[in-house]
Amino acid sequence: MDFDYWYPVIDKETARKKLKIPAEAFVILLSQRLVPEYQVDRFIEVIAQIKPVKPFVCYITGFGLPDYKSYLQGLVESFGLNNKICFVGYVSDEELRNYMIASDLFVTIPTMSAGSGGALKEMTIGRPIFTSSYGSTYNFLKENNAGIFVNPTDYDDWAQKLESIINGEIIVKTVNREIVADYY
Repeated sequence: MDFDYWYPVIDKETARKKLKIPAEAFVILLSQRLVPEYQVDRFIEVIAQIKPVKPFVCYITGFGLPDYKSYLQGLVESFGLNNKICFVGYVSDEELRNYMIASDLFVTIPTMSAGSGGALKEMTIGRPIFTSSYGSTYNFLKENNAGIFVNPTDYDDWAQKLESIINGEIIVKTVNREIVADYY
């Protein structure tokens, strides 16, 4: 990975203006393949449960199984979340970097033990990570007292922690980008 590229080359306000994201919104980003193992469907269900005080929006970048994406879009519609969740699709590295800079929280909650390229990029940009309590991303963040962890199947815990983060009741620590570069 090119650590020099995955750097906040613009500030959050400028990134949000470029992407037409409201300045006052708390921005959640998921950037991954749209496959069941990443539990995007469960995350949508959790978003439907929470009622934070602060306005928020969730952007989902990436591509995957067409039937699964249709299923996810159907969930968003059935929960009335079209104004909260936006499927961006596959984007260029430059646009992805802008979404990462604009975000307040990166989410990756796979059901399998794996590292997340998106989480690694987001860590170098300096954003907090919300992830499963196992796998290489978890291990790295835990070693560095950063991130927030959830059991991959405890959806009530996801909801409680996510709402608390959006409301500013939980501050998620980040990892210094030099530590990320040295480790990876």
